[in-house]
Amino acid sequence: METRGRKTCVGLVLLQPALHFQAFCQEPGLHSLLVGDVLVRHPDLAGLDSPAELFAIDAPEAVASAPSQEPWLGAVERACVPLLTAMGRLCAASLLAVLPLIRADVQQDAGCPAGDEACKWRLQASRAKQMASSRPTLASSGDGDQHADAVALLFSLLGGFFMGAYPVPIKAPRVLKASPHPVIFQCYKTFWVFVTGWLFLLPRWWQQESPVFCPTWWGVVSAMGWIPSGVCAIAAIPRIGIGMLAAVAASCGSISTFLVFWLVLGESMKEHNIGGHTIYFAPAYLACIILGIGGMVWATGLGSSAAAPEEPERRSKATVGYLLAAAVGIFSAIQFGAVNLGKQSAQRSAGCFEDPSKCPPNFVEAFNNFGSWMASFGIGALLVTAVFVLAIAVNAVVSRKALPSPHWKALAGPGTMAGLLWALGNFFQTAAVVRGGSAVMLPANQAIQLVTSGAFGLLYYHEVPTARRAVFWTAAALWTLGCIILLSKEKS
Repeated sequence: METRGRKTCVGLVLLQPALHFQAFCQEPGLHSLLVGDVLVRHPDLAGLDSPAELFAIDAPEAVASAPSQEPWLGAVERACVPLLTAMGRLCAASLLAVLPLIRADVQQDAGCPAGDEACKWRLQASRAKQMASSRPTLASSGDGDQHADAVALLFSLLGGFFMGAYPVPIKAPRVLKASPHPVIFQCYKTFWVFVTGWLFLLPRWWQQESPVFCPTWWGVVSAMGWIPSGVCAIAAIPRIGIGMLAAVAASCGSISTFLVFWLVLGESMKEHNIGGHTIYFAPAYLACIILGIGGMVWATGLGSSAAAPEEPERRSKATVGYLLAAAVGIFSAIQFGAVNLGKQSAQRSAGCFEDPSKCPPNFVEAFNNFGSWMASFGIGALLVTAVFVLAIAVNAVVSRKALPSPHWKALAGPGTMAGLLWALGNFFQTAAVVRGGSAVMLPANQAIQLVTSGAFGLLYYHEVPTARRAVFWTAAALWTLGCIILLSKEKS
């Protein structure tokens, strides 16, 4: 290993889902590789001249004797060179550790003449380039080479925490004191989801990909489910609390999703053969979910036989809250069901339903979770929210009432926090599913989200009156969560 000061090349090893040689620069004729500004010499680097030409990015040769025309450029160069050197050494060390595995992976490639090492590397490099350019798409349910590793679990932990914490600002004391219209609070959330959606296009703009944005109207369809779900959640939280909202919404969402896939999309229930008899477990899990919800309702104190003077009013308020929480889950199921149907319809129109790998690049980008899809969803959220605002404005005019106040001072902070937490949660939960597969990571996302919301409700807002009932609520929530996960696996 030796340091070179006049030339810098960009390098990257893509380790998942397989080990791939992707972007290095090599000096022809040498068993060496330039990573950053560090030249790595190793016998395993023989025969890599051809693929290096595909990905090499060379900086202009610097003239050592020529002083910098701008003093600040020299200062920046002196500051950056040590950092580049350190990064290069780290990349080089990592490369040497995986080179034998990379070579073993390449040896498995077919279609090249025996002994033609450059051809094998060219095939592998081409595959790596295609994999890097074809980003994960929306609603990718096939696990394929995906596996739940430590990174996928970290994404799930972060996503579940952020998504479980986003309702917390909605119950902040100053928000409850202001008592805003749910649509007004949703405006703050929508604004930040719209803004963050455009951030996903920055990599395409930076890489000068064209077009930068591939819109799809299915983003508006998705928002038509998300906005009512968010409005119902905002209205339900002051009535039943964060923990109950998360539990009831997750339960109803799971039941609704199962019924949509069963009754609408035509998927059959999984059959179990016990003692020569065919048995379906799904109905039992549905009943157990309802039983778990009943246990959580009792634990909050609404099932107590002690009747306080305000008990009827409290029960009525809670009943509305439970109905709203159920609507949150149902609208979420409609949202994802409609988008899945929409994507299938679009694939048929593009002639790539049977083989998604043949879909046009613009189609793939339009449904890219980490690109154009989020921008389309943000636009849809803005449009649907505008319709809701127009509706309440018309209602106020017809009823001759004052328009709802925006409560800038009270809602700016909590609304911003709720919107950013939701955007972060959505990003990391999606990343977890893309990396680890839906079979493992979807239940993990749901579990961490429910635990996070329940913990905030129990420990921060003290939504359950006594410690004994809190323990019972936790047990009922875990029971319900287990049944939700089991139900999700009952689709044939």
